[in-house]
Parts: sequence; structure tokens; C-alpha cells
Amino acid sequence: MTNLREIVEENDIVLIDTCFFSNIARYSFGNARLDVNRRYIKFINQVVQDIKGGAPIYVTSGVENEIRDFKHFKTKKKHNLVCQLTKTGDLKRKKLAKTLRKHGHVISMSPQNEHYKIFQEDSLDLKSRDELSEVDYDLLLTTIAISQEGYNSALLTGDKGIISSWNGILHRFPGLHDNNPAVYQSCARSINKSKRIFHIKDHPELI
Repeated sequence: MTNLREIVEENDIVLIDTCFFSNIARYSFGNARLDVNRRYIKFINQVVQDIKGGAPIYVTSGVENEIRDFKHFKTKKKHNLVCQLTKTGDLKRKKLAKTLRKHGHVISMSPQNEHYKIFQEDSLDLKSRDELSEVDYDLLLTTIAISQEGYNSALLTGDKGIISSWNGILHRFPGLHDNNPAVYQSCARSINKSKRIFHIKDHPELI
């Protein structure tokens, strides 16, 4: 069974979407607030240690900003332990953003990059159709451009819009199937070796 560390070992660059972190917690342990917060903190700690250990886990500059500014949970009811864990999660998240920046794991792909520009010109309608934010669209194009530079790269996301746009790009550029495809896709209970999108919402048991 494939997990995050196995994906990291198989790729030169693994790009992670903002929602992937919260989905890990929410879909692995249900919606119980305490369990979700604990899982969230545990996963961020793991990723921070992996990055410090040399794991090729990266984010785009837009995702870095979202991780740093993202409010994981807003606690309306007074619950001391939940509040404490929420505050701890916010601190861990900021530490993750700082660690990514410190180790040079934040990628800012120039829109003038040859591959980035080609795929952007032919997929702007998909961005509109799937209502992708600028951050999500840049993340997808960056992953594809990196793969076309000759790197084995993966994108981990829980965003259905990104997945829909990726499928649209695959339809327009069938050569991506054979030319170092950029992202993973889950199949029945493991990761498809064709390396399309890995969708944590569908298969939380893989982590």
C-alpha cells in the first residue's frame, strides 16, 4: 500500500496542496474535533521532520502563503482542550511554512517558463470552468511544467477542481500519459502507476 513517504521516495519533487493537510486529518479520523486537531498536528510534525531530513516536499509560493495564513478551525464553543489544540495547530502550521522557506522548498515558477506558458495558453478555459483559484491553477501548471523539465514530480491534492482541470489537460495533451506525467491519481486501493492525481478524499486509508 502506498503512503506519503513511498511517494516521496519515488519522486524528485512532491508538491502538496493546502487542502491536503486538513483533509488528512478530517478524512482519516472523521469529524470529531479533538481527533481532527490531533491528527492535523501529528501530520504537520511528520512533514516538517521529513523536510528537515531531506525529503523533496515542496509548495508553490501561493500555497506557502495559504499555509501560513490558513485558519484550520474556528472554535465557537468554549472547550479548553480544543482551543489549546487549535492554537497548537496554528503554531505548527506557521512552523511548517517557515521550514519550507528556510530549506528552499518554495517554488515560484515564472509564467514565462516555456512549458508553463504552453499549458497555460491552452487551459485558461478549464480554470474558468472548474473555478480554480489563482493559487490552485498555478500549482497545477507548476507541477506539469516541472515534470516537462525532466523531473519525476507528484501533486497531492484534495481539490476536485484541480482534478477536473488535470483531466481536461490530459485530454488535450495525450502525450502527458507517456512523457513523465506530473501528478498522482488514486485507483482502487493503491496508487496508479501511471502517475496521475492522488486524491486523499477518495482514499484516506492510504496515509
